Amino acid sequence: MNCFRFLKSHQRHKMSPIKLTYFNVQGKGETMRLILAAAKVEYEDVRLNFEQWGPMKETTPFGQLPFMNIDGEELAESGTIARYLARKYDLAGDGEIGFAHADMMFEHCNDWQKEFILARFPTSPEQKQEQAEKIIQKFAPTWLSTSEKMLKTRGGEWFSSNRLTYGDLAMHHALTWLAWKEDKAFEGVTGCEERFTMLDKYPLLKAHYKRVSNIPEIKEYIANRPTAAQQMNGWGL
Repeated sequence: MNCFRFLKSHQRHKMSPIKLTYFNVQGKGETMRLILAAAKVEYEDVRLNFEQWGPMKETTPFGQLPFMNIDGEELAESGTIARYLARKYDLAGDGEIGFAHADMMFEHCNDWQKEFILARFPTSPEQKQEQAEKIIQKFAPTWLSTSEKMLKTRGGEWFSSNRLTYGDLAMHHALTWLAWKEDKAFEGVTGCEERFTMLDKYPLLKAHYKRVSNIPEIKEYIANRPTAAQQMNGWGL
């Protein structure tokens, strides 16, 4: 079991101990980690491998990861945890409509993850090639175009409330996968090199990605986060 403790020497929130338990991958846990980084919150980042997860599975709320110990509670379901953290640390937007705008983007980014995961775990090389082509030729252009339009509607800088929210952090996480050379969704496929320059067609999204990347707390977290492990059937996610 690998445990990492992320903290700041300044501006800490007063809080009970927080422990996030997930595999040593990005996946559904990374937006939570980005929220905690942006909020300058100290927490224990527990990263499991499959051997460690097996004996623990029956002790968790729903037999799945991630789960979080926080405020004396054990929370499960990735969306629930992300929303709880965003609301707790003022990253959920202003008022109910601000929260709805941020949550729209969070859910939009969940759709992105689903497509990539299908390509990462194919049933055959032919299915993998087909799914990768679908991402680049059909899914990503539509998804990126609607994201660009939504960002423009919100003023061009943030997706909600004219400030950083968990919708922006979810978007940053999603866009990281597009040009990540090691992303296994594209390993062994051909004709998908367009992904490395695709974001150039969406200048607001590209600027948004850089904007979030340059937030000091996010920049520090990304520079120091553990490399995603290869223990999950050889897939570094």
